[in-house]
Amino acid sequence: MKGQVIRLDRIIIFFAIVSICLFVFFAGPYIAFADYKPLENLYVRAALIALIFVCYCMGVYRTNKKQTKTHTEIDKTLTEEVTSFDTQAAVQEEVILTSRMHKAMAYLKGKGLFSTHKIYSLPWYVLIGAPGAGKSSVLENSSLTPLMDDAIHDGPIQGKGGTRYCDWWLTDQAILIDTAGRYTTQNKASDVEEKAWHGFLGRLKQIRPQAPLNGIVLTVGLDELLPSLTSTERNLTALALRKRLKDISTSLDANMPIYVVITKMDLLPGFIETFQRFNDDQLKQSWGVQAQHQEMSHSFIKGFPEQFETLVNQLAQQRLQSLVRLHSADQAKLIHEFPQELAKLSNSFEALLNTVFETSQFEQPYLLRGLYFVSSTQEQYSPEWLEKSIAKPLAPAPVSSKPYFVDGLLSHRIFPEAGLAALKSKSAVRLKLLMSAGYAGVISLFIAGGFGLATSFYANAKTNTEYYESLNVIQSALTNNTSMQVEWHRLLQDLNQIQHLPKGYADDDKSAAFGESFGLYQGHKIGVAADQLYFESLELLYLPNIASLLENALQYAQTDEQQYDALRMYLMFFDQTHRDEKALEAYIDSLLLNANVFDEERAGLLSHLAIAFAEQRSLPEANKELVASTRSHLLEMPEDLRVYLRIKSELQHSQSRYSLSNSLGRQSKRLFDYDEKSAYVQGLFTSDGYYQSFKPRLDDLKSHVVGERWVLEDAITIIPSELDTLKNNIAKRYAQEYISQWSNFVQNIKIKTFSNANQGLDVLQVLVDQQQPIMKVIKAVHMNTALLKPEKTKNEQAATDLAFKKNPNLKELNRIGNTFDIKEDGVAAQLIRQHFESFNADFEAKTKYTALQSALLGMLPYYQSLVYSDERAEPNADTILALRAAVDRLDPLLKGWLPQTVSQTQAMIARNASYSLNQAWQEEIVQFYRANIQGRYPVNADSPDDISIADFTAFFAPSGLLDQFYQQHIKAKVEIRNGRLAWRGQHTGSRNLLRLYDQLRQIQLAYFSQGELNVPFRLTPKSLDSNVQHIKLALLGQDLVFDHAQPRDFYFHISEQTLLAQNQLTMQLTSGRLLHKDLQGPWGLFRLIDESNGLKTSRSNSLYQMDISVQGLNASFILEPSKRQNPFNTDLLSVLHFPVRL
Repeated sequence: MKGQVIRLDRIIIFFAIVSICLFVFFAGPYIAFADYKPLENLYVRAALIALIFVCYCMGVYRTNKKQTKTHTEIDKTLTEEVTSFDTQAAVQEEVILTSRMHKAMAYLKGKGLFSTHKIYSLPWYVLIGAPGAGKSSVLENSSLTPLMDDAIHDGPIQGKGGTRYCDWWLTDQAILIDTAGRYTTQNKASDVEEKAWHGFLGRLKQIRPQAPLNGIVLTVGLDELLPSLTSTERNLTALALRKRLKDISTSLDANMPIYVVITKMDLLPGFIETFQRFNDDQLKQSWGVQAQHQEMSHSFIKGFPEQFETLVNQLAQQRLQSLVRLHSADQAKLIHEFPQELAKLSNSFEALLNTVFETSQFEQPYLLRGLYFVSSTQEQYSPEWLEKSIAKPLAPAPVSSKPYFVDGLLSHRIFPEAGLAALKSKSAVRLKLLMSAGYAGVISLFIAGGFGLATSFYANAKTNTEYYESLNVIQSALTNNTSMQVEWHRLLQDLNQIQHLPKGYADDDKSAAFGESFGLYQGHKIGVAADQLYFESLELLYLPNIASLLENALQYAQTDEQQYDALRMYLMFFDQTHRDEKALEAYIDSLLLNANVFDEERAGLLSHLAIAFAEQRSLPEANKELVASTRSHLLEMPEDLRVYLRIKSELQHSQSRYSLSNSLGRQSKRLFDYDEKSAYVQGLFTSDGYYQSFKPRLDDLKSHVVGERWVLEDAITIIPSELDTLKNNIAKRYAQEYISQWSNFVQNIKIKTFSNANQGLDVLQVLVDQQQPIMKVIKAVHMNTALLKPEKTKNEQAATDLAFKKNPNLKELNRIGNTFDIKEDGVAAQLIRQHFESFNADFEAKTKYTALQSALLGMLPYYQSLVYSDERAEPNADTILALRAAVDRLDPLLKGWLPQTVSQTQAMIARNASYSLNQAWQEEIVQFYRANIQGRYPVNADSPDDISIADFTAFFAPSGLLDQFYQQHIKAKVEIRNGRLAWRGQHTGSRNLLRLYDQLRQIQLAYFSQGELNVPFRLTPKSLDSNVQHIKLALLGQDLVFDHAQPRDFYFHISEQTLLAQNQLTMQLTSGRLLHKDLQGPWGLFRLIDESNGLKTSRSNSLYQMDISVQGLNASFILEPSKRQNPFNTDLLSVLHFPVRL
């Protein structure tokens, strides 16, 4: 390596220091202890960053110094070791070797900022094997680049090195130590090798204590594994290798990867012939059986036979490519037999691995990384050796020094796995864990810092984007709002959007979210701008509109009272000294309510008003001219009215107002119809308002007048002699308004109206509930109109009862005191009680309300039957009368509550009666009509089917079905008006039904007499066709015969019996021929009349002409009904006004 090697750990530490400095610079201002921020100042942060770099440089210097000291000690150790040799053994070669070793170590130490750790910058490997195993050949024929230039090194340094007789190979990829073969075999006759070997291992650990070696390469020559050798001869090398591995593991206290390399593979017949045609890239690969990731020796050896077999099979499959271009049969034979020759060595390889890597259960298995095959140089075969070989080659191979699979093994297999070596001692393991943790911490800190900065950037960018997008939306909305009239909903929406801008006023602390910190937080800057925008919106958009709202209320106040109240609130809005925020907000809330602003929107608008007051935002200019003119007008009012208005304006929000929800809660909407805007009584005009607010203020009238002068800026002077008169006048005004408010409240609420039985039942169930909700409202009215003081609590009442029990005289004194208190309640209380005296007397008597409750309970079963029962009960007339009477007896104050309930109940009864009538009509009439009457003759003149006489009589006759229905359901509800039926009074119903019964009277007059079918008539022949000799009409059991002689009258009678007779018309022609016409059915005569084109009036309205034609032969008759109503008028039945539904 010609340049400096920069280690990864130094790079990581450098970037860690940079990350820490960046963190200090960006995040330092936000590190705080309570309110103290030590790194807020830029110069403090710069000084801290400089200090961090100084400490880093001092640490680098200290590490370099320590490492230099370590190298000096190593040099000293090496020198002492050389001088300790025996003089006879320390030959000139060893002196040269030691000198060059010093140069090599000096080169490894190097110079410069990053030179102290060069001993660890490259991995170290040791090669062990028997003498002649090919260790040096492997390194000599590799393409590794030496580090030392020609000035100090002209090849591998041979000799003793760290220990005696070792070759040190300093290359650009690794430091390789080629140990002498005698150190592996160690002749037991002499302990020189053993001492040198252990000394060598000791100095290795001393030179590199953190990682003495990164791997071990075991080299075994193929000639040491021949099957021709005895098992003892083969085991000698394996046992020696096993002992050296144990020495290394014990001395260095490390577990490192081990690579078994089989050298001299060119001695195997067919090897060179098989691979000599491989190109350089192919020969620089590794060839052998590789272990899985961190696979231990026993696992590898167990699976070795199968993996070796796979390798041989792959070689056998690839030999066809080597045979394609061969011209020599001998070479082809060698290539073809090479896989079989290799396979014969499988047992030798497996035995070698088992012997070398055999461990007990108490020993840690070796980290065997694989068994590989190489060939460094190729030589001619020795005949003596060939006689003992596996197979005799047919022709000797040429001598060459071409390496096979050496570079691939070293560069692509062994060196990349340098990090697998690990120390076994607990301290070393702990040190490695600490170093790993340190590296991981630094890397994590660097990554976390980068991630934090990126997250902070994107989070703050998102916040900025959201802020400006929201700002653009707001600006667009404000620009597009060209309305001259304030839209409170839109104003509230704009204010809320501005208030809730990112990091705006709604975000109280404006603290950074987790992702927004890490040095790039911009929330404070955005927050200041957002707050300023919100405050400007309050001053420019909101507060002027509120001022205009108050100004309009002042300008358009219709009464002096409203004007004074509006003036007081208008001045209070601008004057912080006299501002009562609670009263002002309540007044503005009422104005917004009158402007039809919803509850939630009003609450939102008032919250912005509270913020404006709390932040003391600038208010618009007041309309001084309007204030002056209003004051001038109000000063013209009588003194007592001005004082009263002051008291009322100040106290109007002192007590909670009363509404129906106070007594009924949610039931108020189920029971009453009322307007929420007006259906309430101001809290000042309640019993609590009188005793707790108005009366104390009236008693302390003088001080109050002085305190409220700021409203009108007047100087009212109260003369003591006129004080009582002023109080009485004020009390009278209060009483008048008190009476007005309660009267209007009671009269403006009504019991809820209903349009169907379900709604009516719901209202009635609430009215008759056991809690008596209507009585709760009446009781509340009584409590306030009688000005009763608040009831005592249970504890207070118990204490009073106990005192009365111990001293009976106290009870009488209490009664007298109560009477005195009533008299001392003041003029206002007396006037109020006097006005509502009748109402309160009824309440205390309870009689009228008991009767009302009883009447309402009486109506409940009727409504329940309408809703829950199929059979609808008829209400008791007395119940209706009782309800009406109870309502009429109520006090005039309450009479408007229930009249609608009574009228709606009556309407419900009428609708129910109509329903019942229709149901009876369907069951009693319509079913019979459809089955027996509808679509039959004579109701339907074109029908071939006849109505039977029995059905006709049962349906139309007096006392028939129609007549019975009339008597039972209709007669009592109708009257005859102008000769026709009409509904009586408030009864309503179907007009077609009354037309039907008018028609029924005509039918009964025409067809019935004394309840039975009876139609007498006279039939007189008038003329006969000249071709007809005579005519015979068999009709209703009689025969009519006419033969051109003088006609005579025939009398007939239609009844149920006569209609059963056979009817026939017979004509005898002059030629003697007979013509017959049968009149089928009981209605045959009527059908004959229909076929003859009906009846024609003849001479008078009571006589009718009937013309009959049979095959063109005519005969005429005069028909005269005996009844005034003509039964033969078919329109009487065919035009029947029958209603299917009522």
